[in-house]
Amino acid sequence: MSRICLLRALAIGCGMIAAAPAFATVTLTDFSVYATGAVAISGGAYGTIASGSFANANGPNARNFSGNSASSAALDAAAAAASRELAGLSATGALTSGQWTPGNATLTGTSDGINVFNIDGARYSGLYALHFAGPGTGAIVNISGAAFSNYANIDFGALSPDQVVFNFYEADNLRMNGMNIAGSILAPNAHVELMGGSVAGSVVAGSFTSAGTLIGGHAFAGLAPEQTAPVPEPATWAMMLGGFALIGVMLRRRRRTIRSTVA
Repeated sequence: MSRICLLRALAIGCGMIAAAPAFATVTLTDFSVYATGAVAISGGAYGTIASGSFANANGPNARNFSGNSASSAALDAAAAAASRELAGLSATGALTSGQWTPGNATLTGTSDGINVFNIDGARYSGLYALHFAGPGTGAIVNISGAAFSNYANIDFGALSPDQVVFNFYEADNLRMNGMNIAGSILAPNAHVELMGGSVAGSVVAGSFTSAGTLIGGHAFAGLAPEQTAPVPEPATWAMMLGGFALIGVMLRRRRRTIRSTVA
């Protein structure tokens, strides 16, 4: 068997190994605001927006956003999956507050990486100040409950906003007045209404209304799906193994032919 034929057989048997996987070029992290349904804004600054429908009270030529595009079923599913995945993580830190200042609370981490905090929605709604302490480079704050309307000063110190996310995984309504969020808001099933204040990260919502809010757009890095090579299907494995077997048979035949010729 010639070397060219051997290489051709190897290519047939292993062709699926060299095939490069195709990945979507757009992820949730590409947007400052993403909503499955309607987005309505006025004042403030919102960066890039994707939504089911879009309205700007400042007029079609207003410069309080940099661009808007349509939402998609794939990104809707990605948002819901991200929220579920984060909500299923075990806590690595706890929320504590003083005896005489229950509304002034601290998230204390225990690990050097991103800490996970699971908070009851009723307790979160009663906060007027939220701090981060202890080791750690980021925070995933999972908040249970269906509806929220509160104000809290959030001080997460030197944590990068792309390492902090508030995951309202059960919420259907979320209203914040003048709050400054040191990270992203993930509420894929909720109508999110922001009046003033700022969000250093991004907002992912079911629908979104805002007036005078500043959106930084530093999306939580964990929202981007990992682009890893897919595991081959069983049929692909069979094809690969068949190719290797074919190569082995051809090599054995070649050796026998060579030995017969020499003899």
